[in-house]
Amino acid sequence: MEQYGAPSIGFWGGMLMLFNNACGAGLPSVPIVFALGGLVIPFAVMMFLYIASSLSATMLCEAVTVLQKFDCSKRWELTTCSEFLLGRRQHQAVQFIIFLSITFTNIAALVLSCQVLDTFFLIYTGQTCALSFHGVHPRFECADHQTHDSPFENSSFLISYGTLACAVMAIPLSLVNLDDNIIVQIISSVWVFVAIGAMMWSCFADPALEWEQIPAILPDQSQLLGTLFFNFGFAVTVPSWLNDKAPGVSVNRTVWFANTCCLLCYVVAGLVATGFFLDELSPAADLMAVLTKHHLAPMSVVTFPLVAALSGVPIFSVVLRYNMQAAGYGPSISIFLAIVTPWLVTMTQETGSGLQIVINWSSLLFSGFINFFLPYWMYVKVLQLDSLPADQVRGLIEKRSYGGKPGAVGPHELERVYALPFTMKTNVALTIGLAAVTLGMWLATVINAIVG
Repeated sequence: MEQYGAPSIGFWGGMLMLFNNACGAGLPSVPIVFALGGLVIPFAVMMFLYIASSLSATMLCEAVTVLQKFDCSKRWELTTCSEFLLGRRQHQAVQFIIFLSITFTNIAALVLSCQVLDTFFLIYTGQTCALSFHGVHPRFECADHQTHDSPFENSSFLISYGTLACAVMAIPLSLVNLDDNIIVQIISSVWVFVAIGAMMWSCFADPALEWEQIPAILPDQSQLLGTLFFNFGFAVTVPSWLNDKAPGVSVNRTVWFANTCCLLCYVVAGLVATGFFLDELSPAADLMAVLTKHHLAPMSVVTFPLVAALSGVPIFSVVLRYNMQAAGYGPSISIFLAIVTPWLVTMTQETGSGLQIVINWSSLLFSGFINFFLPYWMYVKVLQLDSLPADQVRGLIEKRSYGGKPGAVGPHELERVYALPFTMKTNVALTIGLAAVTLGMWLATVINAIVG
């Protein structure tokens, strides 16, 4: 296994990979914000976050390309960029946050995928079985019905048919590199588009359903920021893709195209589902729940969460492994922490919900920082750095002790990315303003979660 992937990912492969990681399993919750809050405010917030998340990704790319211009012998991942730009102490905290954010994201996706596959076996074969541990006592058991998220009772450790099926699909892809995952990302993205189209078409095709006009403004915005803010968080995967993309592939075009597709899916799914199920959508009943209730698009309802969640697991595993290797960790410890650890935790949580609170708060506290504030912060720092003489910057890089190891860059030099086309002072001012508004939204989301 090569330490890093080859710079070979084309436009469509990169665009669909970024789309797949942005427009994932969170889509079924989007109609709820329209059903509770009306058209105007959710759409305005969605447009702002679409712009803010696209800029955070391209700003992060600009930071990487500027640093690589001064030292192309290093693999500039998110961790190594943060260590040089922010300092070693801040970097250690950032590295820990990156690890927690990606790990808990993967655990949540794995638990959902294992549960969905166990449900799939239950529906189509009549039962699903598992080796479960209650304390230290193992037991092989089978279930033929489902009373909660998992067909099995609470256990301290569980290896089910769903677990094994997920492992067969996800672990081999987690052990290879980003460029090796692209064909799977393309297939998954195509299926996501097909599944969304099938679910929306089923609403129009059912004569029992009637379209209702969605009010412009409704009073309940409690689900707005918590749902939308993190559905646009995908910047953490962008530096790894940037290093593995083929020369000549436009960063701005790829990022903005991927996020535009994500925005369109959110808008279409949100408006169509809200128009047909305005009175049924609630925090306890998302798009999948109401479609299941009306027996609409059953194959899409079953497979969409699985494809959307499970296809992202290898990508996040590879991205975390890349970051740990670039920060100086060896391949074995990187594989254990990025791949093995999430699986071990998943097997203890498939039948329970105790970890879900931790996952939710981790996403709330860490995802916003990694995907929004850190890119803005690093972008401002790198603009200041880029105004210095090249020899001075190279001297700073040589003096700064950071853990980056040589990467698979070789003769492949990254093209300079420009996130904003204005002067340095204007770009810094715009970034600070963007960060301030985003910070206000994030704080409102945290306060709402605490109060709620």
